[in-house]
Amino acid sequence: MTKFGIFVHRDGPDYHSVKQTVLKAEELGFDSIWLVDHFFSFPQASNRDFLEVTSLMSALAATTSKIRIGALVLCNSYRHPSLLAKISATIDNISDGRLEFGFGAGWYEEEYRAYGYQFPKASIRIEQMGEALQIIKAMWTEENPSFEGKHYTISNAICAPKPVQSPHPPITIGGEGKKLLGVIAALADRWNFRGFNAGPEQFKIKNAELEEECRKIGRDPHSLERSVVGNVISGENEDKAIDRAKEMAKRRNVPVEKILSAVFLGSPEQFASQTRKYVDLGVSYFIFGGIDINNMEFVKDGLLKPSGF
Repeated sequence: MTKFGIFVHRDGPDYHSVKQTVLKAEELGFDSIWLVDHFFSFPQASNRDFLEVTSLMSALAATTSKIRIGALVLCNSYRHPSLLAKISATIDNISDGRLEFGFGAGWYEEEYRAYGYQFPKASIRIEQMGEALQIIKAMWTEENPSFEGKHYTISNAICAPKPVQSPHPPITIGGEGKKLLGVIAALADRWNFRGFNAGPEQFKIKNAELEEECRKIGRDPHSLERSVVGNVISGENEDKAIDRAKEMAKRRNVPVEKILSAVFLGSPEQFASQTRKYVDLGVSYFIFGGIDINNMEFVKDGLLKPSGF
């Protein structure tokens, strides 16, 4: 069954605005909401409000009752893996088993420097991420886990209560680099493809590389779920969608081409065609950005239902 989530923008809105957006998504029957793990705005820093993600996820877990709650993605560098295991187990308990565990190696150097974190090269950050996932999984599933690695060590790190979900909350990792695809093949439950500036043909190439990494370690590639995240620019027809893209570009002071790089654009017919290209390649989960409380119902009833999803 194809599932649909919403990428919730929280750069500027206060908690109550975010809460209303999430409650509306739950009311309309979306499967999940996803947040980002940053301390301030990106790709350029500003003084606009930006809520800390694990605190926000906890609050939303207590406020909602059905919708699943995740982050794209929790940055490994910002919390020791033992602490993140404990935080995420707590959120899974608060939500009664609705946590989606999105995880990443980190990338925003300016943020690292501002908050006093070291920013090692990408290969080291991915190594750290791989070790961290081993610790997190062990703490979720073992009674007295210990681990001694190159970057992290734990000793009899009790994590009680365990997550509600068994064997653990689903782990989503995004990325397309060879080293990262190896971590995904070994440790993830879902691979997330960033479709913002790409498309089905690029997905097909990277999916083949991921399947090869799975085969190298003896994993069935079909045991790994595929998801795609990308913006929706919606309209009753293509012209109206393009007009909306131009308005967005003007507000953000960026070229319209950047806005038009959204994965899903236009009328219900175009939306269905674009989405089914991914479904035919094995994607079963879509996470839509560019949606707020004002256009959410149109996306659900004007695009998803007419498209047969």
